[in-house]
Amino acid sequence: MILLVLPMFALMIACYTFGDATPQSGKKGGRPEAAQKAIFSSSDSNSCGGCHQSYVESMKNAKTLVNKHSAIAKDCFTCHKKPSLETAHADTTKTPGKLIRERKYPNDLCLNCHHVSYDQLVEKTKESKAFKTVDGTVINPHDTHVGRVECYNCHKMHKEKQPIEYCYGCHHTRQLNNCKDCHARK
Repeated sequence: MILLVLPMFALMIACYTFGDATPQSGKKGGRPEAAQKAIFSSSDSNSCGGCHQSYVESMKNAKTLVNKHSAIAKDCFTCHKKPSLETAHADTTKTPGKLIRERKYPNDLCLNCHHVSYDQLVEKTKESKAFKTVDGTVINPHDTHVGRVECYNCHKMHKEKQPIEYCYGCHHTRQLNNCKDCHARK
């Protein structure tokens, strides 16, 4: 019985705390304006699941990259630094929808934790057979014709998405070949 009551109680508190707020009015539902804007708390990463449940759940999904990282990372704040989150949540007045805008972190965040430079990463993956052209030519995923790509373009932390999906944004035939192979004027 207590297992049924606790989630309902937590939902009631979340609805009161994170309800639809309208700061212009000064009050809504008897809550002062300050309480309406106080959605984000940087004190505890466990509070992230209150609004971002699907992202927290993705940490348990073995098919996501964040699952591997969560085995090492202390908490959400290992990657999502508190100052940037406070800025991102500054004007937040209600719980977000299912998905939120993807955060685009610079390569340095990833490279620092992985203890490599981009050049070292290129060297480390030069023998990778992950990307092949239609004629069998092997492509280093970190040394392509588009140059240095930000890690987040290919490596989706909270989504079940393969890195090569980024390439398929242009290579829409889902084959790695030259544009002129298909789009040559005749």
